[in-house]
Amino acid sequence: MSAKYTGFPALMYSGLYILKELGILEKDYSDTEIKILVLITDAPPAFLICIDKGDFSIKIENEIMNLVDIKEAKNLYDYYLAIPSDLLLEGADKIFQGISQNTVKINDNKVLIYLGAIASVF
Repeated sequence: MSAKYTGFPALMYSGLYILKELGILEKDYSDTEIKILVLITDAPPAFLICIDKGDFSIKIENEIMNLVDIKEAKNLYDYYLAIPSDLLLEGADKIFQGISQNTVKINDNKVLIYLGAIASVF
């Protein structure tokens, strides 16, 4: 584990670490390269989750503070999620409700599959 992250990046790191230790990243993502940019809108900056052939890394993106910054950095990620912390903590139903009410922003539904896999360990 790593103590270099706090808050939501630490939570995602912990989930990915568990998936790696259990061999799930290697099994399910051995031929996959994915970059997911996550912005907790009330707790910026954004962070980038990179899953690369069964391994992972997280990088804090200090220059990405809002949705405009996300769209300007589109060469940085494959998928993005911009979400308020309360909706993320309330679970899937609230996330889907936020998408339908336009308070949660995504560029592709696949981001929910990948983040759901990470959240499945909790």
